[in-house]
Amino acid sequence: MRRCVALIAFCVFVSSTGAWAACSSAEEKQIADIRSAWLSNWNTKQLDNVINLYATNATYLPADGTRVSGQNDIRAYMQKLIGSKDSVQSVTLDCSGDIVYDSGTYTAVGDDGKHVEGSYLVVLKRENGKWLVVQHASTTKP
Repeated sequence: MRRCVALIAFCVFVSSTGAWAACSSAEEKQIADIRSAWLSNWNTKQLDNVINLYATNATYLPADGTRVSGQNDIRAYMQKLIGSKDSVQSVTLDCSGDIVYDSGTYTAVGDDGKHVEGSYLVVLKRENGKWLVVQHASTTKP
């Protein structure tokens, strides 16, 4: 119950501050380029290139409910998953200064033909002029 109240309070705070706004066209292109690079590298099994898009202290929240922190642990976790051919559809992209969030849907088809669909949320932060993933969460449809 406390989590629910905290989440509602956070949502009210964020919506009342008006800090989130549509991204500029330059920011939209930069984030789209990162999304495309992630997908291209993932689909060609270039895991190191995928991991280079994450901040050193990034956190990945996979659909299984675990919490994976840091590039090395994210690499180890994703190594078990790489091999699917993924596609994504961004639904919402909002910016606030040096923070961007991108959320949407994804489809993954494994080497075994298994088809998975779900939603994702990626938070990026501009560090030294470069956008890096700092939080990445995904869900799966039952």
